[in-house]
Amino acid sequence: MTEDENESVLLERANVEENVYNWMEAAKLYEQVAKSLLDKKMVEKAKGVYKKLGYAYSRGAETTETTEEFIEKINRGVNAYKNAANLFKHKKNSPEELECEAEAFYISGFVADSVVEAKNSFSKSYELFIKSSELYSKDEDQESIARTLSRAAMTSFLLITYCSDRKEIEQVYQKGRNIAVRAWNLSKEIGNLQSLADSLLAERMLIFMILSIVTLKSDERQKEHFRKCLLRCDESLKVTEDCNDPFILGIIYSMAGSLYGGFGFQFIEDEKEQRKYTNKGLELMKMSIGFARKTKDKSLIINALWWLYWIAISVRRFEFILKKIVYDLHEIIELGKRYTGLYSIWRYYSNLLPAVYYATIAPRGFFTPDQRKSYAEKGIEHAKESLKKLAFEPYFAWPYQMLTWVHSQLTVLSKEKDEQEKYAQKMLQYAKEAEKIAEKYEGGFTRAVGYSSLYRAYKTLADIAISKEDRIKMLSVATDASKKNIEHAMWPRTGIIAAKMRLGFLYEELGITTGEIDTLMKVRKTFLSVIKESRERGFHSYTAAAHEYIAHIEDRLGNHMASADHYKKAQKIHVESLETIEYKPLKNSVKEKIDYACAWSLIERAKAYHKRENHLEAMENYQKACEILEKLPSYNYEALYYLAWNSLEEAEHFSKQEKHQEAIERFETTIKNFNNSIKMLESALKKSKEKSEEERIEKLKKLAKVRINYCSARRNVENARILAKNGEHVAAAEKFTDAASQFRDICFFF
Repeated sequence: MTEDENESVLLERANVEENVYNWMEAAKLYEQVAKSLLDKKMVEKAKGVYKKLGYAYSRGAETTETTEEFIEKINRGVNAYKNAANLFKHKKNSPEELECEAEAFYISGFVADSVVEAKNSFSKSYELFIKSSELYSKDEDQESIARTLSRAAMTSFLLITYCSDRKEIEQVYQKGRNIAVRAWNLSKEIGNLQSLADSLLAERMLIFMILSIVTLKSDERQKEHFRKCLLRCDESLKVTEDCNDPFILGIIYSMAGSLYGGFGFQFIEDEKEQRKYTNKGLELMKMSIGFARKTKDKSLIINALWWLYWIAISVRRFEFILKKIVYDLHEIIELGKRYTGLYSIWRYYSNLLPAVYYATIAPRGFFTPDQRKSYAEKGIEHAKESLKKLAFEPYFAWPYQMLTWVHSQLTVLSKEKDEQEKYAQKMLQYAKEAEKIAEKYEGGFTRAVGYSSLYRAYKTLADIAISKEDRIKMLSVATDASKKNIEHAMWPRTGIIAAKMRLGFLYEELGITTGEIDTLMKVRKTFLSVIKESRERGFHSYTAAAHEYIAHIEDRLGNHMASADHYKKAQKIHVESLETIEYKPLKNSVKEKIDYACAWSLIERAKAYHKRENHLEAMENYQKACEILEKLPSYNYEALYYLAWNSLEEAEHFSKQEKHQEAIERFETTIKNFNNSIKMLESALKKSKEKSEEERIEKLKKLAKVRINYCSARRNVENARILAKNGEHVAAAEKFTDAASQFRDICFFF
């Protein structure tokens, strides 16, 4: 076998290794061939092999296990590209020379020692890719034009991650987006799938970056803008149907899936139709992870996992998340460690995703306090890690938000005052850091996150406030932050609906604390707005919840029939929602809510009949409500409480009929019933894991005790009336006095 034949065999073997993603093996073979060719002064052949060597090292670097290996392979790739550039220069091949120089600067940016160095590397790389594409254009070399333009687009995405100035971010975005679209069109035309994938990845990532500082508007212009991008995704999926390269497929499926999810969430009004988009998006992203893992490319795997769970969390598909999240989180955390000490966006994503997850589950009441504290501490660990070596300033807001959230949980969970104050101070500090970042930009995720963080911090401070004045002050600041958040909420329609719900809760709490009716009226107005917007979009859960919250307010205002009507409307909406729910546990939960809303409609009607002194109708409604409640696993502890109300109404009816002895007997029965309900409530309290449920049970216990005192007083009244009828006026007066004293105590309680 001649030397030329031997080199051809080695090149074939290198190609085989590339096809199975053994990049380091391929690199060894290319290096052997390149050195041999250079020794024989076969420059024409050597230059192309050195270019392949640079590519093999750059791809192989992404499969390494340690930071040290990654840096070493990147540096080898840089040297290979520089050698190729010099050889192309020697042969006066300027387009190839500039392309290889661009690649050298491109990959060297990944291991830069500073933000300035990384930014300069990617800036030079972008300029050289553009110049190279212009020279290729003179020769009408379409393949090379597509390749260099797609690389320029990718460089734009990476360059933007080292920018902080708003105008600079917008300029890099606009240039990069235009180049990406141009590269995609040309790549599709000539069938260059690698360039097609690169340009699609660059465009999608650039869109996400710009949304950090620019508010997404839900208008037709923006919708059309995104629809065109979605069409490019569809075309990309279509032209890669016969492709068997998992690297290309991993990129395209992930980017197409994320855009389907985002487009559905943002622009599709009907909930059923929206679910089709998000389901398709999630399935595509799930497939992308399988492709990415085959390539062993760590940045590609991180990107695929990031988008899958980011979209799933955004569209609240928790049933989807819970299936594999623990395994996938472990994987993304381990993959991210390979970028330790580097200014890499992949390191940020690999830590931010776990931070978001732990901050989201830490408040869940079905975990024990120790578990919640553990999750909060893990959230702190990953949020702080995501801040290290981060260059894109708008992205700082998210880790600060997560740090605010988890310190909020630790504040609430703390039993010692000193510890609570320590966590509360840190929580407020991080919220203000998020606000500081947010104020630098006009809109987008960053601005929304800043106000959301402030809301969470001040709402938590309100929850732990001891004095009424402090509570009102903190609630007022939280309300102001919540109102500002509405102006900048991302995913506008859905985001604003959620933000308005939150604002409604704040108005309600503020109104209850201050006793101001005007503030409670704002609650009604806010939730009516939520009903209108969520009804238009077909978001049943928001619509039903808003009706229930208005029912609470009407109840507090004494408008019990209006409250009953809103519970009925909520019940109807919950029934409609069953058509769109696939997750069985959620479906069962909604079925329970349907019955619970029905029970509460009956309770409110009972209250209305009580006010009219129509005690028989009140009895009937309480009885029906009890029959429903005792069949509901999550709410059956309330059944005995309202059964006691049923017997109280009967006692009142006997009293009104002047059947005093029967009334006394029923008041005594009612006292027993309320005592039994307290025992039931105490048992439920021991099993409860949700703070809101615990507070509700405690409230019912207090009200039951008040009603026991009321029944005791009413029993004295009935005894007094019997004594008075029998002419025993002194004894009757004593009973009336006892009753009056008891009534005063009851009034003092309220």
